[in-house]
Amino acid sequence: MKRWTFLVCLSASVFSAAAAPLNKNSIDADARWVLHLDLEAFRQSKLGTLILTDIQTQFGEKIQALQELIGSNVLTDFNHFTLYGPDHQEQNAVLLAEGRFSQQKLLALLMLNPQYQKSTYGNYILHEWFAQHHGKYQIGTFARDNLIAISQNPQALQQALDVLDGKRPPLTHAPWLSGNGRAPATPILLGAACGVKELTAGQPQAALLANTQTVFLSVSENNGSFQIQILLQTDNPQTALRLEQAVLGMKAFLALSQAASASAAGTSNSSPLAVLLDNCRLIREENAVLLQMEMPSESVYQVLQQWHQARSGAAQPNP
Repeated sequence: MKRWTFLVCLSASVFSAAAAPLNKNSIDADARWVLHLDLEAFRQSKLGTLILTDIQTQFGEKIQALQELIGSNVLTDFNHFTLYGPDHQEQNAVLLAEGRFSQQKLLALLMLNPQYQKSTYGNYILHEWFAQHHGKYQIGTFARDNLIAISQNPQALQQALDVLDGKRPPLTHAPWLSGNGRAPATPILLGAACGVKELTAGQPQAALLANTQTVFLSVSENNGSFQIQILLQTDNPQTALRLEQAVLGMKAFLALSQAASASAAGTSNSSPLAVLLDNCRLIREENAVLLQMEMPSESVYQVLQQWHQARSGAAQPNP
């Protein structure tokens, strides 16, 4: 999944549209995980305003230069992205990005790629290129005047286009995608997955999810309060109890680790992670475990500033 980060960054440079909730009709019925990012909701939030103001202050000239190159402002001229896939294989995932962009400028950039190729699928013109920095081919198309679809797998892209054209069934019934009714009205970030046991098979780093049926994540802001919720649905209450104990154990370990680091540094200041942990609560409900975090958005902004300063300091070479 790491390699998809560059696709989001690339696409984020060129899109603009009004805020819109997740559209299940644009997602293939075979999807087993979905990630939806609404940048318009982020811009309208208190936290988003603070962060974007900082970015504009620090990188305004570079943002302007990039806007002249691609024809869009990376802070204001894009809206939301939907990433989904049928399994854990990165190459089968599809990215949908909707907005306003310059096809002419984007194609000019793509054609500079020495391995650029053009083909067709029905009425669509497909563009393929090689991303040198991570060694993968990408294929994409201007699916609509305001929509770009990208994948690493030509077949996955073609199926995504068939869904958009009504030739393949969309993901119309998926209670796991709304967290069984827990989804906020205007989430900034919405993520969900079903069949998690199969999706995480053979991945030791995901051992905590081995007995989980569905996962739901939402990030939102309500009246200046930043909210995160993670719902883990299991098969039975006994499994939920074990999962709760495992999560509590991880939380306690992280808290002790942060306390030990602060003690070794001779400081009483709480680390960003410690502050976030202090504002988390865990609730077990029948077959599910719910992790919630809620903080004033300005406090979250201060935590992020502290984290950034700590990272910047660690990156500085020793004199």
